[in-house]
Amino acid sequence: VLLLLPIGYGADCAALNERSAGEVVDLGPIEAFLATGSRAALVVGGAGEGKSTIASLAMERLTVDGVGVAALHLCKRADARRQDPLLVARSLIYQLALQRPRARAVVFERLLSAEGGDAAAAALLQDEDKATALLVAALDAAPGALLIVDGLDEARLGGGRNRVLELLLTVGAQAAGVRLLVLMRPDAVVQRRLELAFAGGVRAFTPAELLPGEGGGDGRQRVLRLVAGALQQAHPTAAVAGLDLDGAYGGWFEAEPPDGATRQLLALMVAALEPLTLAHLQARGAVGGWCGDWGGGGVGVL
Repeated sequence: VLLLLPIGYGADCAALNERSAGEVVDLGPIEAFLATGSRAALVVGGAGEGKSTIASLAMERLTVDGVGVAALHLCKRADARRQDPLLVARSLIYQLALQRPRARAVVFERLLSAEGGDAAAAALLQDEDKATALLVAALDAAPGALLIVDGLDEARLGGGRNRVLELLLTVGAQAAGVRLLVLMRPDAVVQRRLELAFAGGVRAFTPAELLPGEGGGDGRQRVLRLVAGALQQAHPTAAVAGLDLDGAYGGWFEAEPPDGATRQLLALMVAALEPLTLAHLQARGAVGGWCGDWGGGGVGVL
């Protein structure tokens, strides 16, 4: 099984756990939806609305019919390996083999029966189509297996193809028993493609639906708390009571007037025809390390 050379997610999971410490998420709506036989749940929201919190707690606690998460993938714009469908498929196969005995048996059988021994098995795992077929076979051997993919929007290559999405579409079309939780920023085209591939039930949740006290909200109140809280922590004398989101950002600019690089970033964002993600800005070299440290949410992405 070590031939699979899986991607390691330990550091990412630890960071997510740290960021979500003390948070409360109601996973009941997702669990109830998937328990009906529906195939894919999406959590769709903007930066700072709580997707990372939901992802972190779902990895640990989400269960459907008493069974927990079988495998996960965390997309990351800055890591090309996370966008390679061959490596993603192998990582999912590895996790399935560890978590599901029947899937493990199928994986072992396919690898051990390859003509030519270890060399042939390794060659099989260097072929994207064959690795994807092995993933589908492993999922077929573990009906109802639950996968989590976080940050699907981060897998888009230079604004073009999203090959992780393409892998998921193949899995959805060919592995009828798989169940999926995807966390992503709004993208109507991606959402529609997932709905077509995972025929049998797809629903999009907003983060506010899963975060107690924020039901019916649009996520702005959560972002406001993040921005105002960080402002007060960095500048204790700043007045934050009664501010709306625009006022909280205004407070930041009053406390820390923007320099030339920040003004350039703001000009780019204002001129854009649609909101730009942190990934887009980094790809165009418009963002320095100060923004990347926020990891796609909070004050850093303005």
